Amino acid sequence: MEAIKKLKDIADKMDCLGQCMRKEAAVYAAELEDRQRLGLTGDDAIRHYNEWMDRNNMPHLKTN
Repeated sequence: MEAIKKLKDIADKMDCLGQCMRKEAAVYAAELEDRQRLGLTGDDAIRHYNEWMDRNNMPHLKTN
């Protein structure tokens, strides 16, 4: 039984990881579209990107 529980835990973690990655990809794509629509480049583009990551609780994706 312990092996089955471990496998279920692994599967649950993989599902969670997949959900997180899909959310991050969706936020990234939306930010990119908005940044391009606004014609932002350089420091303005970086600021825009980082603000989007902060608003979406993804500070680990911010850049310098």
